[in-house]
Amino acid sequence: MFVLAEERVVEWPVKVHVVKDGRSVQQAFTATWRIPDIDAVDEGIGDGRDPRRLRDFLSEHLVGWSGIEDAAGKAVAYGDDAKAALLRWSDAVEALAISFSEAVRGGRRKN
Repeated sequence: MFVLAEERVVEWPVKVHVVKDGRSVQQAFTATWRIPDIDAVDEGIGDGRDPRRLRDFLSEHLVGWSGIEDAAGKAVAYGDDAKAALLRWSDAVEALAISFSEAVRGGRRKN
């Protein structure tokens, strides 16, 4: 049965490619997204060419996470300061945008 919900909140993997020891390594965590209706997505992202607009949109809809650690291996709790730090990292923004897009589509992607 399909349930028409006013608000959808979903957890979705985020795969970030980082450079480590001179090569690209994939690291992952799980984002918790608040999925808006399609009109809000279109309005929020626009044509996708404005990186600040994209970061603001992602920040508004990223409502939690798990699996992020600091350099010492300690879990980084979700919060405004930690989220702002994450969204200053371009590789993370790209990975978050992909994760959000996949979450909106419900995982319909090529295998």
